[in-house]
Amino acid sequence: MTQIKSWIRKNYLICLLTLLVGFIMIAPHIYFMCELGENYHGIYMLESDAEVHYLARVREFVDGNSYGNPYIYDFKDNVPTTFLTLGEGIQAIPSIIFGVSVPNMNLIFKFILPIIITLLIYRFSRKIGLAKKYSIAASLLIVLGHALMHTESLIAFLKLEPIAQQFTLYARPINPQLSSLFFFGYLNLIIHALEKKTWKPFIFSGLILGAVFYIYLYAYLFMATFSVMLVLILLISKQKTLVPKMLTSTIIGITIGVPAMKALVDMQTHPFFPKLAEALTVTSTRKPIIGISYVAIFIILLIYFFKSKKSKRKPAIYMLLTLFCTMFAVTNQQVITGKEVHHAHFIWYYGGPMLTLAILFLISKVYKEKKYLHSGLTGLFVFLAVSSSIFWQYSTYNYWEKDYTSKQDYATVLNWINQNTEPESAIFADEEISYLIPVYTAANDAWTSNYGGFYLLPNDSDYFSLDYLLENNFETPYRLDYIVWDKQEEPEWQIETGELVYEDQRFDIYDLTNSQSKEEI
Repeated sequence: MTQIKSWIRKNYLICLLTLLVGFIMIAPHIYFMCELGENYHGIYMLESDAEVHYLARVREFVDGNSYGNPYIYDFKDNVPTTFLTLGEGIQAIPSIIFGVSVPNMNLIFKFILPIIITLLIYRFSRKIGLAKKYSIAASLLIVLGHALMHTESLIAFLKLEPIAQQFTLYARPINPQLSSLFFFGYLNLIIHALEKKTWKPFIFSGLILGAVFYIYLYAYLFMATFSVMLVLILLISKQKTLVPKMLTSTIIGITIGVPAMKALVDMQTHPFFPKLAEALTVTSTRKPIIGISYVAIFIILLIYFFKSKKSKRKPAIYMLLTLFCTMFAVTNQQVITGKEVHHAHFIWYYGGPMLTLAILFLISKVYKEKKYLHSGLTGLFVFLAVSSSIFWQYSTYNYWEKDYTSKQDYATVLNWINQNTEPESAIFADEEISYLIPVYTAANDAWTSNYGGFYLLPNDSDYFSLDYLLENNFETPYRLDYIVWDKQEEPEWQIETGELVYEDQRFDIYDLTNSQSKEEI
């Protein structure tokens, strides 16, 4: 405890700024609740990328299920699953223990997890030799400044044009929020291991690497490749005492991850995979992906590496070189495999942070005598990171405010489902309500409105399409228990089946199980 207090005193500025980071992540949602007041019914702005999908998977664990399809009842246990990830299970634990709803718990995570990630990045930045100012700048640029890394969003920010439609990157649940804890924790442990040169941190780093195989596909592909690359670079650099330790760490991690890798291979040989590959937009290509900025920084790093004396080469330069080699490898794996799936995930969560750290590292080393320059630059970086993220959040909030004010009406339906249906019921509704059912209730969707099509489904999965069910009067060989009709949004629907069990001015609910009588909420 004394050491923690001492560290906080020495690093009070980053501690205060991490609270600002957490506040920026949560501010739009708190403001929305306050703005609506008594008209807020628990449906906050679920507009981080894929947020409803991740929360639906968290809800599956809360409901006592596992990592299968969280949408379609009949294929919940269809294996291998596209998402052999237990990160959602980890995030479900507080909801299970304390009884906090998945959406409310996620709002708490939106505040807490970015704070921890910021501190991990700060610590890693310090470990690779950045001064406090640059470490603070690196932390905030990575967690808050993602919009500055892309030309379109940077220009929009400079012009104050509100183009954002999703909240800032590290407000996104599970990935990058949870997976980044493992990623930056791993980097911190590796550089600590390279400094101490003892076996213990290498063993622990191997365990973390193995755990990541069950957290996030892109994380384990990057980290496993990084681990192998670091072994090779240490070998080439003749770091004889470190090579066997790092090799052991790599072997431990990959060995733990074998079942996850096997599941990935099995999925690609499954007879349902061609349809899934189409949904996932798996592209057949061997075209390399080369970023000019990455190549330029990498060349400068190499020059710095070879110009520095061998005796003065600290673990930082080995880490940065390895990160760059890893980035080239994972974003160009299609050259060997012939298959490419959303390489941008590598760029968002690993390439961007790596490039930021490398640029700040080189600036601090090349202009190390010009102290006035460092204060001005780091101050500018912090200002840009904070202001761009605030504008990004503001822009997204403005885009969705009216829409989510209207969506508060859906609470009526969601409450009815929770009070009147059996867990795991299959419910047909329009797209907007179907997004929310697996998050706010223990029920399932009856069609692949959300990410249901991103799992292995049979070739006759047309049964799970909106048009098929509407055109065929909901005749399906698969489970379908209730129909929710939003008469305001879907006035053209014709429901000619089931028993009307609830109606109000906007919603009708039909029971296809013949087990309920009409009632009002």
